[in-house]
Amino acid sequence: MRSVQAQQNRDFAEGLKQAPEVEPDIQTEALNHVEAIRLNTALKGLPAEQARAIAMAYYQDLSHSEIAAALSTPLGTVKSRIRDGMKRLRAQLEVNDAR
Repeated sequence: MRSVQAQQNRDFAEGLKQAPEVEPDIQTEALNHVEAIRLNTALKGLPAEQARAIAMAYYQDLSHSEIAAALSTPLGTVKSRIRDGMKRLRAQLEVNDAR
């Protein structure tokens, strides 16, 4: 009986050693949440076409070609919308950072 208990104790100790030590980093999670809110607010300030194209690219992980097909829009137009929208987002976020 002691042998069985000793083996269980060894197995448990070995399992603890192999288990990844993952502790939630509350500060990082909070900062990520705040940044997500800032980004969503900035996206709402963009023209709908630009915001939609950027959201499809980043949240749905679609390529420019896939976005063009989904929106029935020329590829060049999609690329321009994303580029122009990203410039506006960058400018909005930089202005907010300066405050």
